[in-house]
Amino acid sequence: MILILDVQSSVVRGSLVLMTLSAKPIVVFTHNSNIPGKAQFDVNYLIKTTLAAVGETISSAEKYLNILKHEKTLKPLPHKISAIHYALLSPWIVSKAKVMSIDFDKKTKISSQYISGIIEKERSKMLPKSDEPIELIEQKIFDVRLNGYSVSEWENRETDRLEVSFAVSMAGVRMIESFVRECRGVVSQSHVHFHSSLLLQQIGLNKIGLGDGNYALLHIHGEITDVSVIDHESCIFFGSYPFGVNTLLRQISAQTGNDLKASDSMLTLYTGGRLDSSHGRKTIEMIDELCQAWAKEFQNILSAVKINLLPPSSIIFSAWAHDDCFGSVLGKTFTGPKIILLSIDKFLPVVNFEFHSERRRLTALYALAIHSMKGFSSVLK
Repeated sequence: MILILDVQSSVVRGSLVLMTLSAKPIVVFTHNSNIPGKAQFDVNYLIKTTLAAVGETISSAEKYLNILKHEKTLKPLPHKISAIHYALLSPWIVSKAKVMSIDFDKKTKISSQYISGIIEKERSKMLPKSDEPIELIEQKIFDVRLNGYSVSEWENRETDRLEVSFAVSMAGVRMIESFVRECRGVVSQSHVHFHSSLLLQQIGLNKIGLGDGNYALLHIHGEITDVSVIDHESCIFFGSYPFGVNTLLRQISAQTGNDLKASDSMLTLYTGGRLDSSHGRKTIEMIDELCQAWAKEFQNILSAVKINLLPPSSIIFSAWAHDDCFGSVLGKTFTGPKIILLSIDKFLPVVNFEFHSERRRLTALYALAIHSMKGFSSVLK
């Protein structure tokens, strides 16, 4: 039994997932702990409330397992958490992708030590400038090409030209230490693992057949939108911008004088085309402009790194709330790529959910990705 902690900008979601060698991952329990948002970004407030949400979520998972001890079920489950996996989104993690190309004067034999060495040198250049110490938490090689051809068995092969696509994820040392401290008494430090949410999503998408070709992967959470761009299973770009679901709702509230709950309802009516004349044409135009402002930020990121999402590329997205709204604005803004809403139905054939557990898309993606990782089967054995 593992606990997956999905740490976003406005919620911490913890899911107990039963992992086995022979069967699908089974999501048995999910707990959501919301992080109250603020119009002004306050780092200390965000850290304090997020750690409190992590602690609450871990406690809820332990309480659930304790209840299971006293229940008579036909399918007995482990009553102890064996590992905790953090899936981190912005602002908790920085992920960067790179494709390196090297031309040799003569045929050169490629080894794992050689590739590790050049990635290590490049990685030092990719570290963000920060007064706080930074820790590498994840590194993934997506593709190795020899003389222009993708090769899976490249060890000790000779080539004139080498291309390596890889991604690294980094986080602040103090924040990682704080996340580990929240797990004390549940699992040892060696059983606490950290991942980039976007990388886990990309791996999970491959498992359900959505990871082919070129696509942008968008996750719109409370205060931030995270972006990655994938070219034939290789991540070529990571980015984010501070505009999420709650950001949009706060802006609607500020312009209408309504509270967040009323603005949430208004956005639902707007998306469904059910705003009546009492709201006025100006209100509809105002929401149009705010939604377009969100999409424009996404366009600006793509333009800055010179990425064109041309057919047959696609945009795969999920949102913390108001999927329909963000899908509509993407469809209006991008006429070339196919817009694909990540649907829970895609995961039901490959991930089981206990009847009382919440069905979540990201939980399913994380479970699939972690289950497929090298070394996980040996841990289960």
